[in-house]
Amino acid sequence: QIFSHLLPIDLLNLARTSKSCRALLMSRSSGSLWRASRQLVDGLPDCPPHLSEPAYANLVFSNHCHVFMSAWEELHDEEEKWSQYEQDQLQKKKAVQVHAAACAAWAADRAQARAEELDVVRQRRLEFIINKLRSMGWAEEMLKLRPGYYPLADHHHVRVAKELTERAWEKIRDELSTYMQHVQTARLTRERSAAIRSRLQVLECVIDRLRNDEGRSSMTESHPKFPDYALMPEFRALIEGPTHAPLDKQAFARAIVRIPDLDGVWLAQRAYLLDDMLRRAMGLVPEGMVKPHGLMNTYIFDLAIALVECRRCQERMPLTMAIPHRCAHSPSTYWFLDFDLEEHAEDDYMRDLRYVARGVRPWDMNCFRVPDLEQVRGVLRACGKDPETTTKKEMHDEDIWVAVKDILVDGKRKVMKWDAAVRGLLTRRSWIVCQRDRRRSTLVT
Repeated sequence: QIFSHLLPIDLLNLARTSKSCRALLMSRSSGSLWRASRQLVDGLPDCPPHLSEPAYANLVFSNHCHVFMSAWEELHDEEEKWSQYEQDQLQKKKAVQVHAAACAAWAADRAQARAEELDVVRQRRLEFIINKLRSMGWAEEMLKLRPGYYPLADHHHVRVAKELTERAWEKIRDELSTYMQHVQTARLTRERSAAIRSRLQVLECVIDRLRNDEGRSSMTESHPKFPDYALMPEFRALIEGPTHAPLDKQAFARAIVRIPDLDGVWLAQRAYLLDDMLRRAMGLVPEGMVKPHGLMNTYIFDLAIALVECRRCQERMPLTMAIPHRCAHSPSTYWFLDFDLEEHAEDDYMRDLRYVARGVRPWDMNCFRVPDLEQVRGVLRACGKDPETTTKKEMHDEDIWVAVKDILVDGKRKVMKWDAAVRGLLTRRSWIVCQRDRRRSTLVT
């Protein structure tokens, strides 16, 4: 209890009075006494983890130097001795630095020598494995891996700095043989991909040159793009020829000559897909029924109700405008992230095509959907027309205009042509059909 009321400096002085006091105060069991004494000093931080309580008290409250101690007491009042001491210490420092540099250089040389020794061992192990694999039938593949024999040299069984014995080889033989099969497959895939991409680039250049010669027009906007040609059997069969065989230039030239015919076939196929989608939406094809391919009545393209909507930009358009629509060939996020079109199974050819044709994708039927046709039927019925038979030409010939019933702009109704109404986003509203002579109007609901 008496000790707990003393300051830390008092405990230090008491510990220096006799061996018995020192033994008592420096024992681990006296830690609580030092902590209690420290609490008597206002604002003193707690003892740091790397110091004991007595050492912390000595650091804080002792007035002597904790580094030079008696040397400081001897020299601090004599300038000449202090100057000589300082010079001696500087000389010692330089000597230590020179010695330390020599030691560091020695350690670096030893490390380098050891690394070279291990490299020699690794090289012998690699050569041992290469010879064994050659005898197993991998000689040709070894030639493909020269000069560094990567990635074989990086295999965890190969890069070990340890001599390989026949017994140890038998334990890793099958695993390395399997690994070489993977290495060979990866190499063949790379070579195949490089050949495919090179041929695709040739086709792309030819198509670009043909399109530049033709010039741009409303007709050419509906033509297939480069990725569409690349998926046509006539071109794909040539591009997917043997990897190391040259491109059949004569067959390629014959396919190029056929491009006008191929364009017609491609357009007919897209029209069939759009026709089938609209007919099913109109209820003309029973659910579950598969329509024979190629069976199509083109009159449906002329109907005023023949509309589709782009899923990406939400634009509504006549069926005939879906093929040249910009979004159908625009790459989506999934195209860049290596997801493929639903109608094409993902394969190496599609990945190579995506690599070459980054800015454009094959025409995507999934870009479109049929809007709510009941809204369109409502507008056509209000115009006195049968939605199932009325054509766009009939509506244009009669020059029918409609107005939104419940929207006024500057006190007047907003008037628009019928096709603007069915293509717009206002078809849920009530309409007024406006006659040119303004003598009558019909309320459309």
